[in-house]
Amino acid sequence: MSLLQIALLAGGFVAALAAGTLQPVPQLGFMLQTLGVGGAIGLAVAYRARQRRLGLDGWVITARWSLFGLAVGLVIVVVDALLSLV
Repeated sequence: MSLLQIALLAGGFVAALAAGTLQPVPQLGFMLQTLGVGGAIGLAVAYRARQRRLGLDGWVITARWSLFGLAVGLVIVVVDALLSLV
């Protein structure tokens, strides 16, 4: 993973955490936070995978984990909304 990719991901992670503190819409802030956490996990997994196998594109791994984090956040927000209706 190049230094530029790490810088972009770190910037996105910080922005997601900052968006969680600003929270004009709390659910959106929470989803952005889970996106950032998923990206951080993906960065660690991609780094480890690249150390094991040189030439591996870590960007794909990081993007997949970021989307997984966003999906988890979306599911939690939807379940919370459904439970508040009951």
